[in-house]
Amino acid sequence: MVTAQDVGSSIKQLPLLSHLSELIRRVIRSLIVFFLFFLFFFAFKPSWINLSGLFIPYPVPSLFQSFSTETFFAMKSYVLPSQMILINVNTFDTFLSVAYIAMALASVCSLPFWIYEASAFLGPALKPNEKRAVKMVLVPATALFIAGAMFSYTIVLPFLFRFLYLFSVYTGVEPTISVLTFVTISLAYTIALGLAFETPVLMVGLTYAGIVSHLTWFKYWRFAVLGAFIVALIISPGTTGGIMEITIGLLLSALYFAGALVARVIQKKRIRYEELV
Repeated sequence: MVTAQDVGSSIKQLPLLSHLSELIRRVIRSLIVFFLFFLFFFAFKPSWINLSGLFIPYPVPSLFQSFSTETFFAMKSYVLPSQMILINVNTFDTFLSVAYIAMALASVCSLPFWIYEASAFLGPALKPNEKRAVKMVLVPATALFIAGAMFSYTIVLPFLFRFLYLFSVYTGVEPTISVLTFVTISLAYTIALGLAFETPVLMVGLTYAGIVSHLTWFKYWRFAVLGAFIVALIISPGTTGGIMEITIGLLLSALYFAGALVARVIQKKRIRYEELV
């Protein structure tokens, strides 16, 4: 016998199942886009066609000269010292290294689609001010992540691998590095510093949501600066006599104070708005 309570619980489960089904569909679509980008970067190379003097690029299937392989060559020539020898420790290391690069490129290119699907799924549950907040932080969050990734690629990684090379030479060890280790370290540092540069966005978001007051950020600034220099010591191997550590520490500290200042402005504007309402 079906009771009223059973009917009520079934009605409550229907929206949940509907939301779960929608979430699965959006995740699957995002994964398909990611896989298509991965296939493009991993198995295609750029080629050019001449149309009346106008060169137009188009992709051509190529596993050995693909976009990810060319990216690997660019990383190797720019980041790694020319005297350091890349070796293939395990059979599939080179293959996996290029695949990791293709995955990283696919992740970056498919990110706008992931953001669109997430916003379409969460949009109906967000208030108008929350939607405006998400749009407001989207551009600076992207810019800061790119800045952190470029800082890692152009400054931190060359110094890091230079240190590893000099340390190997000083200790009388052949300066070699596994190709998989080289790629994973490069990608890990790039992603880590890109996320570290997101600190101001996280701080402003927490203050805007009313979770953390801007006074709290200023109150604990000493711990933030200490943490920034600890991160700098971990990231930098000490090849520049402390210059790199100080630069990274000051940069991360400046990002923290910038986030605290913006959080103060945001909170004061919100207080004034609430008083007017």
